[in-house]
Order: sequence, then C-alpha cells, then structure tokens
Amino acid sequence: MASNVGSQTVTIKYYDRVDSTVVNKRFKDIRLTGIYKGGWLSRSGSNITVSPLVCEIKHSTDGSHQVRVETAVAYTISSVTLNHYIVARWTYTGSATADYMELKSVATPLDNDLILGRYTAGGIDYNTRSTPNTMDLYLKVVEDNRGTSTKVFIRRGVVQSPSTIYTIYDQQIELSAYSGSTVYIYIDTYTGVVGITTSTAFDGKLVIASVAASADISTDDITDLRPFINMDHHQTQFASGSAAGGEVDKTVVLPFTPIYVHVWNNTQTHGDQFWYYNQVDKIAEHDPPQPFNKSGVSGNTITGDRSFTVNTATKTITFPGNQDRGNETNATFYYIAYGGGYNIDPS
Repeated sequence: MASNVGSQTVTIKYYDRVDSTVVNKRFKDIRLTGIYKGGWLSRSGSNITVSPLVCEIKHSTDGSHQVRVETAVAYTISSVTLNHYIVARWTYTGSATADYMELKSVATPLDNDLILGRYTAGGIDYNTRSTPNTMDLYLKVVEDNRGTSTKVFIRRGVVQSPSTIYTIYDQQIELSAYSGSTVYIYIDTYTGVVGITTSTAFDGKLVIASVAASADISTDDITDLRPFINMDHHQTQFASGSAAGGEVDKTVVLPFTPIYVHVWNNTQTHGDQFWYYNQVDKIAEHDPPQPFNKSGVSGNTITGDRSFTVNTATKTITFPGNQDRGNETNATFYYIAYGGGYNIDPS
C-alpha cells in the first residue's frame, strides 16, 4: 500500500465521508470558471432574459470556494440600466438555503463575477463574456516550485509557422546568467526552438513571457505575454481610397485595450504588406519574404505613407488617409486586434 508522500490532499479518497465542502473542492482551480453552456441574453424593452445555463463559478469576494451551477429555466432581470453588465454572482455563505447564484445587472462586475453580456444602445454585447479560457496551460511559463531557483519551466504546446507545425515539449529554462535583468522567453517561429533574449527586437519570435530574473524567481516575477490566451478580438476591412489625395482618416474604437494588432493589405504594387503592433515591441513592418524590420517606424506609429497609430489609452486604431502608400489606388486594408482578455471596459 502506498504511503502519504508529499503531504497529499486526495479529493476524494474512497470510503471517505463526503459533504458539499469536500465535493466542491474536487474541481477548484482545476475546472476553469466560466459559462460552459447557454446563458444567452434576449431583450424586451429594458428587461433582459437569461436562457438556461451551465457554469463553473467562484466565491465572489475571494475565490475561496467553487461550484458548478445549472439553471433549468429562463430568468428575466427587469429594468436593466443601459450599459450595465448582466452577470452571474455566487457568494459562499455555508448555508444550505442561501448558497444560490444570483443573476443580476451591475455597472461594474466583481473580479469573480461571470459576465453573460452587456446591455447597450445597439443591443446585447458579448465582447466581455466569460468564456472558459481553456488555452491557459498551453506554452505557459511557470515558476520552479522545487525551492529557491533561478529556473522557470515552459508547458507543452504547439506552434504553427507558415510552413510547418512545431511541438514544444515541457522543458526547463535556466536564467542564472540573466540575474537582475528582464528577459523574454520566446519561440522562434522559423525553427520551433525556445529562446531567451533581453532585446525587444522580436523579429520572427512568438514571445510568451517576460521574467524578472533573480536568485529566486517566483510567480510574481513572470509576466504572461501569450497573445492567444486573450479571447477578445476585433477585425474588419476597409478601402483606403485614391492615391490622388483627399482621403479621410479612419479611427476604429475597440471594445478592449489592444495588446496585439495586425494590419495587412494585398496589392499588385507591393504584394502582401504586413504590419504589427504589440505592447512590448510597439510597431514593426514585414514585407514577405524578408524577416521583420522596423523601416519607417517610430514608437506606436508607422511613419510616412504607411502610417497607422495604436492608442491604448483610448482603445483606438487610427488609419490615416494616406495609408495607400502613395502610388496605390483603392487598396483594401485588413486588421485584426487582440487584447483585453477578461478585462472589463466600464465606459
């Protein structure tokens, strides 16, 4: 018979007595919180009806407890104020008669609320909806919990390049040579190799984390920079206008703070131009098949006739009318912006 090595908490050992505290501990911090099924909103005037749902939710104030909740019938919230959020909120009390989940409208959700949607002048907005972030473990940089350590670990995942797919296996990364510096952990998109750099020139690199390297690296020293775990995105296309001049600037307001923005076109003159913005590297330009470069780049703006500006404070992207690079007529430009994750836009 095995002995209790490592001071284990087994949830649940066979033949143990089981109560609600024991059962609910089974999935805490294992099953991701969020809305797994249903919970769609419909509106009649200012009344919002929530369809039956299945969700996993934590204690509203400190996340200390977690439960699965399923509703069997629709529920209507009356007289919802414009721009308020419809949320599910569960507050642990320990009472068999009071531990039910609330469905309500609020101006500002709590950290552990599940957002079902937002009532806006344009209808129901699902941009900030609490979808379970099931990608969270992929390619995640985590601390070495074996004791005082100058190492971090990267969890397994997959990276797709234009020509192939790379499998990244669980591995240890030694950072003792970088103590006192901020380093960036990345995956080379051309080779699939995990690398370390102190430079913010991220040409051809998928940056997944920054680490404040020291003699004892903790979780607080690791900043997650993976763009794909942020569920929110926004995309569109537009025609830039005539090269003869007189084009109108176009500003796009995003429903979240942009972290990564990609802009591209497809014209006979220049082929596929590709520009990108991220919060670390700011803006760079890529004209395939050459690697990324920073020609005509200044801060958050592509300069000259290739300019666009990202403003994280106002959550906007502005495309000046001369975006057509001078000698192109009626070029169509596309963009996709990622960001926000589950951050709430209370405006």
